[in-house]
Amino acid sequence: MDQRPGPADDRDPGRARAGTADDRGASAPVGFDLSRLRPHDELAPVVEYLTAIQQRRGEAASLLFVRTSDIDELAEVDGRPVPELLERLDQLGVVVSSN
Repeated sequence: MDQRPGPADDRDPGRARAGTADDRGASAPVGFDLSRLRPHDELAPVVEYLTAIQQRRGEAASLLFVRTSDIDELAEVDGRPVPELLERLDQLGVVVSSN
């Protein structure tokens, strides 16, 4: 198995990553309800990242589906591992679809 560090490890060698979202089986797009996510100030960087994706796509709906690579970047922005971030978002009821 390839044990090379991911891009985030290159930027912050003190932070270990538990593989990519693909490695952890999160290969299907994940949907988020942005209207439920926005009130949570602790996740402001995540909201900003998702809002930027939404704006780039020219979408206005509160539901946004993202790729696994975006989930990895969300975790990097948030500062916690992907499984922990997805668990927190699920607890808040903002994850509307995942594999």
